[in-house]
This record gives sequence, C-alpha cells and structure tokens, in this order.
Amino acid sequence: MKRKIVISIFMLFFYACFIVGFRLHWLYATVLLILSQVYAFFYCKIRRKGECAKEDYYEVTIYMEQFLCSYKRLGHVRMAWEDCCNLFEEKSNIYQAIQRAIHIMETGENGQGKTILSGAFREIECIYNSRRLEMMHRYIAQIEHTGVEVITAIDMMLGDLQSWKQRIVIYQKKKSFLRKEFFLAAVFALFICCVTHMILPYNMVHKVEDMTVYQVSTTVVLVLLPLFVLFVYNNCAKSWLDSSHRFEDAVEEEFPYWLWSVSLYLQQDSVYHALQQSCRGLKGELREEVCRLLENIYEEPNSLIPYVEFFRNRDLPELHSGMKLLYSFSSGGNPDMQKQVYFLVEQNQRMIEQRELNCQQIALLAFQLVKQIPVLIAGGKIVLDAVVFVLQMAEM
Repeated sequence: MKRKIVISIFMLFFYACFIVGFRLHWLYATVLLILSQVYAFFYCKIRRKGECAKEDYYEVTIYMEQFLCSYKRLGHVRMAWEDCCNLFEEKSNIYQAIQRAIHIMETGENGQGKTILSGAFREIECIYNSRRLEMMHRYIAQIEHTGVEVITAIDMMLGDLQSWKQRIVIYQKKKSFLRKEFFLAAVFALFICCVTHMILPYNMVHKVEDMTVYQVSTTVVLVLLPLFVLFVYNNCAKSWLDSSHRFEDAVEEEFPYWLWSVSLYLQQDSVYHALQQSCRGLKGELREEVCRLLENIYEEPNSLIPYVEFFRNRDLPELHSGMKLLYSFSSGGNPDMQKQVYFLVEQNQRMIEQRELNCQQIALLAFQLVKQIPVLIAGGKIVLDAVVFVLQMAEM
C-alpha cells in the first residue's frame, strides 16, 4: 500500500512539473493529472504481475526438479509430493495445490481428470500454464499405470529441465536490460522536448505556448511516452513458463515437444504404444496426423510408408529423420536401439532449444523496434514546434 501511495504521489509531481513548465491549459492539465493516477494504478498492477510471473516460474521449476528427484528415489507419487511440500511455505500456491492433489489421492475423487491420478495432477496444472509440467505429469501417470521403473527417462527430463532453466534466466536478463534501455529512451525523449522548449527566444515563448497546436502536441507526448513505457513493462512481465507460443505455425511449434514425449514413452513401450500415449493432449492438425499415422501403422505394421507419409508435405527435415528412426525401432532390425533412442532424444532437445531460442529472439527484436518509438515521438514534436515557431516569425 505504501508503495502505491508513493508511486501515485510521484506521478502527480511528475506531471505537475511538466504542466507548469510548459504552461499547459487547465483542460489539458486536468487530463494529464487524471491520467497520472491511471498510469500509477496500471504500473502497480504490472509490477505485481511481473512478481507473480517470477514466483510462478521458481515454484514450478523447484517443484518439477524435486518431484522428479524424489520420485526417482522413492518411486511413489504421494511420497514425492510430501518431499516437495517441505520446500514451500504453506501460503504458497504450489503448496496448496499439492495438498489438494494429495487430498484427491486419499479420498479417491477424480477432480478434473479422467482418473484419480490425472485429476490430482490437474489440480497443479490448472494453476501453472507449463508445457513441461503437463508432459512430466502425463509420463509419471503412465509409469504409475504400467508399474515400470524408468530411471533413464527421469534423468532425461531432469537434463531438459536444467537446460530450459538456463535459457529462461538468460532471456529474462536480456528483457530486463531492454526494459531499462526503453525507460532511458523515454527519459531522453522528454529531455529533448524540454531543451527545445528552453531554447525558444524569450519574446516568442508565450506566443508559442498559447497556440493550440503546441498545447495539443505537448499533451500528446506526455500521454504517449508513459503509455509506451507501460506497454513495454507489461510485455516484460509476461509469464516465464513454457506456455504455447504462436509466433510460427502450430505444427512446427508443437512437433519437437511431441517427438520428445514419444522418446520418453519409448523407454517402456513399443513404437505403436508410444505414439498412442503421445497422442493425449495434442490438438488440431498434429493430433489428426498422429491419429492417421496410428491407423496406417495398424493396417501396415511392417511398412515404412506410414512413417514416410507423416507430414510429407511439410519441409521439416528433423521430423522426417525422427520418423525414420521410429520405423527402425518398430521393425526390430536395429541391434543398438538404446543408443538410437538417445540420439533421438538429443536431436529433439536441440530442436526444442533452437525453437525456444528463436521465439525469444523474435520477442527481443520486437523490443528493439519499439525502443525507437520515444525518439520518434520527440522528433515529431520538435518538427511540429519548429513549424509553429516559423509561422509565428512569419507573422511578425
């Protein structure tokens, strides 16, 4: 509450200084003073949003890491959850979600899932929009259903988690730096506007200030610059988690994660059953193609054609290479299958890393472009003020 009051007072003082300095009309001054409180409100809201996004990220990553390690050691979901609870405060979202999940396990309620365990997992997933969290839960649920102990797959998930955490930390540092750059660009733009106002001849200042064009242009600048700062801050405050992006085609975005899940299921199942398990949670065109692939494999179990025809019209070399490996596994003609599975896993990890880095790079480039806006706004005002000054000089 104290922080909100301080920010509100600061914004009032900030706009009051410019209102007095530029001698703005009472109408424009009123608009700016009202907007100062609106901006203060949204700044506090965006700041809280960023803090929540950071908290959610750390809660999810700590939970996933501890859950995988505990499950690997204990082999039981309930005991793994109890270990996780020791790491979080009772008032935290993740602690309360785990307690609700444990309650579902104890009472036999199915919650929001088709089974008791999936319903328990859903209690956690509904709070955090994380693709990796959902994939981990689906795989653990399958292990619980089959009763197979798969240490290698858990190690693979832990390795992928560590790699993802490193990329996120680097990405957030870059966003934080760009946010500071944009703020400085906005301050510099205001400074330029103030300097151009100060260099006006003394006998012309009041005449220029009294012109409606000058009053409107100054008000527009004082409205737009803080607005763009809030826009950038809001984008920087978005979720840190690996929720679905839509920067590129959905199939190209989803298939590395799908192939990664197939690699996990291959640790305990045949290719056909691994594809069946991976189909859960898929949507849209990718789901349709996987279902069609399963039908074709069922009709021609020993044929290469179903694997080759899978998204044949798409230029996705990594996917086609992975499908050929899956056919090799299904045919049973590969004496060194485990090494090939590891190769498939490494290939998918590289694809996932590259695509996530591409999405991050696109977002950073967008920030770089937006960073030029404050200078353009200030430049537009300077040009307009120059035209007004020339017109005044011509009338004298």
